[in-house]
Amino acid sequence: MSISIELLRNFKEVVRCGNISQAAIHVGLTQPALSSSIKKLEHQLKTELFHRSKKGVSLTRSGKILLNHSDSLLRNWERITSAIACDNSEISGRYSMGIHPALSTVTLPRFLPKLMQQNPLLSFSFFHGNSHLITEKIINYELDFGIIINPINHPSLSYDHLFEDQVKFYQSKKRTTSTSKCIVAYDARMFQCESLMEQAQSQKLFTDSRILHVDELHVIASLVAADIGYGILPKLVAESHYCDSIETVKGSPIYLDRCFLVRRKQQQTSAAAELIKEAITKEFCL
Repeated sequence: MSISIELLRNFKEVVRCGNISQAAIHVGLTQPALSSSIKKLEHQLKTELFHRSKKGVSLTRSGKILLNHSDSLLRNWERITSAIACDNSEISGRYSMGIHPALSTVTLPRFLPKLMQQNPLLSFSFFHGNSHLITEKIINYELDFGIIINPINHPSLSYDHLFEDQVKFYQSKKRTTSTSKCIVAYDARMFQCESLMEQAQSQKLFTDSRILHVDELHVIASLVAADIGYGILPKLVAESHYCDSIETVKGSPIYLDRCFLVRRKQQQTSAAAELIKEAITKEFCL
C-alpha cells in the first residue's frame, strides 16, 4: 500500500481546521475534491479517520494514530526531495508549467525562446487552463510552475508578482451598433466579467444587452473587431494583438488583475528551477 504525500497533507489541514469546507479553501481544492481525497486515504488505510457531524469533524482513534506519525513522515519526505533537488546543480531537465492559453501568447514569447536557447538541456511542457485549475495542479504536484491571475493564498506555494493588467470593455474602432441594444461577449468562467457586467448595468451603460458566452479570448476580440457589439477582455490580450481594430469603451468599469509566477515552496530548489524563476521575474519586473 502506498499513501500519497498530498493526501497526508490534506488530512493534516482538515485536522487543523476541524472543518472540511474551511480546509478546502486553504488547500486550494473544492469541498467535494477534498472530501474525496480524505475518503481515498480512509480507503487505503481501511479505517475511518474522522467522526463527521454538522459542527465539523473530529479524529477517530485511527486518525489520532495517523496524526502522531504524519509529521515525521512529511519531514522525511521533504528532506529526501530537498536532497535530490540540491544535488541537481546542472541546468537541465523537463519542467511543466500551467498558463491560460490567451495569456501564453503575450507572456511566453518574452522569456521562453531566450531561456531555451541559452540552456539547451532545459525543456518544458505546458498545460493551458484557468488559474484555479492550474493552482490545484501545482498543489497536487502535477505542475512545477504556473503563471496565474489573482491566485488564492496557499501556505505551501510561493508567489512572485509579475505585473498588473486591466480587464475592461472593448468595442470596434468602426463601431456602428447602438449601446441601448447591444451584444456583450465574454468568458463566463472569468469571475471578473460578472462583476464588470453588474457595474456596467448599474451605470446604465447597456440598458438592453444580449449576452454571448465565448470561452476563448481571441475569438471574443475578433468578434468585437467585426463589430458584433462589445467584449470584455484583458488589456494585455486586446492591445497586444488587436490595437488596430478595437478600443476601450470610454467610461466603462475596469477590473484590476494581478499576475504571479506560482510554484511550490519546498520542491523547486534545484539550480534549473531557480534559473527559470529568475528569468521570468527579471523579464516582467523590469
